[in-house]
Amino acid sequence: MRTKALLRTTVAAALVAVAAVAASASADAGDTDGVASCPAASSQWNGQNPWCYPWQTDSDWLQRTVAVPSPADGTNLSGTEFRPAGAPPGATLPAVAILHGLGGKEYSVWWLARYLAGHGYVALTVTTASNSAAAFTNAMQSMVDYLRSPTNPYAAFIDPAEIGAIGHSAGARAASWVQDNDYWTDTAHTAVKPDHVAAVVALDNLTSNLQGDSGTYLLAPQCTLSQAAGQPVYTSGFASEPITPRVPSLGMASDDNSVTCPERNLVADPSEKEAAWTAWRAAGLDTMELVLAGTNHLSFDQDASRTFTHDAHLELIGEIAKAWLDTYLGGDPTAIGALTGPALFGAPRGSQLSTQLHSAAYLPQLGIDCPTFETTAGCS
Repeated sequence: MRTKALLRTTVAAALVAVAAVAASASADAGDTDGVASCPAASSQWNGQNPWCYPWQTDSDWLQRTVAVPSPADGTNLSGTEFRPAGAPPGATLPAVAILHGLGGKEYSVWWLARYLAGHGYVALTVTTASNSAAAFTNAMQSMVDYLRSPTNPYAAFIDPAEIGAIGHSAGARAASWVQDNDYWTDTAHTAVKPDHVAAVVALDNLTSNLQGDSGTYLLAPQCTLSQAAGQPVYTSGFASEPITPRVPSLGMASDDNSVTCPERNLVADPSEKEAAWTAWRAAGLDTMELVLAGTNHLSFDQDASRTFTHDAHLELIGEIAKAWLDTYLGGDPTAIGALTGPALFGAPRGSQLSTQLHSAAYLPQLGIDCPTFETTAGCS
């Protein structure tokens, strides 16, 4: 990891410690104190400003409403940007674009943006213009570009060389895609961007194909019924669009059969969630696939219909995502240790991961190459 990144990690840790004291002093016009803006614990969520959990409010953050330019159609996407309270200009923090899933809104992923912003990251969320696949990829690339743009009001806090992407469901496909799309300066793929997306976290799930693979929630290859022009066509009618792995990427998946073919039911393959992991491993890139015990597809976002007791999975997901980002964006090579030991954030690894679907890890610098990571037997 670069020395600059290591120094930034120290800065980010210090920011967390002083955030509550420095928030009011560092806020600019247009900023809102994050913790102060959280609805009261007994309030009813109005669908726009979700409640905050205690583990989110142990550190403060600032946030502001932004309009993110969408070059694909010339419009602006409504969004919110978050940063650590007390962050001085020049702190050069890592930044991450976070995208909701199909039918969601930016508020669905505010829980993660708030958590990361309270722990040393700039985070950006938007609501997609529609529910089309193109709207999701457009939104993700637009966010990544905005994080690097000098017109971004938080530009002074961001290191443009340390940009990450996170998404849930359709947003996870867009995150998987953007690390390939954003890698190039041109459509002919003749030159690599110096400041391309550097790390990905995909929530149900990392994929090797924009239209889904056997580890994604809908329209996996098992649902392919026909061929057109020699190319697989999904039951949706969309042609296969392979994604080339470019950067270290982590997938987190739900503890259920991801394949939901409308024409038939399929028995779950214990290794089905590892399709993208296998592709990343073949490319020689650091990658993990963690199938979280007891989760379903909606366990990765915050929903207005949930009660205050349904945040246990969110906290674990946030901790895992932060450990991955700390390693590959924050410049802390020790952070990955939180994901590789026999315990995973306070509980045995085996109790945190699915017993019916395999998790996997490929971290060659640590000597880890394990397709059954849910057990410590035979795996480091």
